[in-house]
Amino acid sequence: MTQLNTMSAAQLVRVFNAVTTGTPAKKFESQPRGLARTLAEIEKAGLTVAQALARSTGQAEPVAPVVVVVAPVAAPAPAKAPAKAPAKAHAGWKRTNATVPLMLEALRRPQGATLAELTAVSGWEAPVEMRHLRKMEAKRGFKLAHDGAEGAARRYRAT
Repeated sequence: MTQLNTMSAAQLVRVFNAVTTGTPAKKFESQPRGLARTLAEIEKAGLTVAQALARSTGQAEPVAPVVVVVAPVAAPAPAKAPAKAPAKAHAGWKRTNATVPLMLEALRRPQGATLAELTAVSGWEAPVEMRHLRKMEAKRGFKLAHDGAEGAARRYRAT
């Protein structure tokens, strides 16, 4: 096998033609392709690499067969097409969001929830949280009330 790996495409043609029972080859496109075809032909003929080399050079074939493990030569993988952009959502499409029910549960508690508690539930930043609360208020039909305190201690409730 190692002898075949180091051979040129022209030398592999000589070995291929000595072993094949089909149409002889004139030349191989490349050394890897010639190696693959030659190994396949040797295997099909039931010969060892040493026997095939002996046939190609006109020498007497070896008496004791040499066991050679032949690893197939893989062809290069075809290039992948670029990934398509994700399709836009349809007008009736709704996203499943586990954050909204958790936020509503916190807002519906008797004591309500502070902005810090809501950001801990959702993982969002405070400005995003307030924007989302206003959108939920409009879409889900509840009123958002707060206790009038200023700053982070202000508690919000869904009424």
